Amino acid sequence: MHEYTAIGVDRTRTIALLAVCATAIFLAIGWLIDSTRVRLPFWLSSPGALLWFALLFKAYDQYLWRISPLGFHLSKIPDLTGSWEGFITIEAGEHRAEEPEHIPCRVRFEQTWTRLRHSFETQFTNAESTSATIIISGQAWSGLHYEYETRPKPGSQYEAGMGVHHGTARLEPSGEGDWTRLTGEFFNDRNYFRFGRYDIHRQTSQPAHLPWTDARRTPAP
Repeated sequence: MHEYTAIGVDRTRTIALLAVCATAIFLAIGWLIDSTRVRLPFWLSSPGALLWFALLFKAYDQYLWRISPLGFHLSKIPDLTGSWEGFITIEAGEHRAEEPEHIPCRVRFEQTWTRLRHSFETQFTNAESTSATIIISGQAWSGLHYEYETRPKPGSQYEAGMGVHHGTARLEPSGEGDWTRLTGEFFNDRNYFRFGRYDIHRQTSQPAHLPWTDARRTPAP
């Protein structure tokens, strides 16, 4: 996974709050040890605040940022983790004379508070994100913007005429605050000029990899 930018979220404030909580835990444990007259070696007690901060940060990064106790979200960042399915529609254009293609795709998101991985698959290609930015509601535009690298699958009909290429995608939630369906556009670089529409919806919040077994190209709707 790679780090991603979250525009509209002040991560510095969260880190500062975690540091305050870690210090409070360390002082509380120190007070408890003193009150019970338990003596710990200097090498064990002195790094305690840093240790508690590391543990809290790890817990928040991996788990706590996702939860919403009593309806209160601990983080504004949407949790995209899971398996998604949908279609890409490759448009006809100046460098592509064919009619638009409507191709099924499967997507897997793996995400923590600071890191993200987007894996994309059709029956012809595999792609991985190389960088990403999540823009939160309240900005001029809300959604996911990422860059990716695409590789043809061995044995696919496009393998001979397709090399490794890069592109960008810009997806937005289907409704206000509804990040279970993302729609938008993608554009590949000039080495393999393609552009089109992108529509995916989440199937499950588990990031299990789904085997590709029955993909078929279908006419664009």
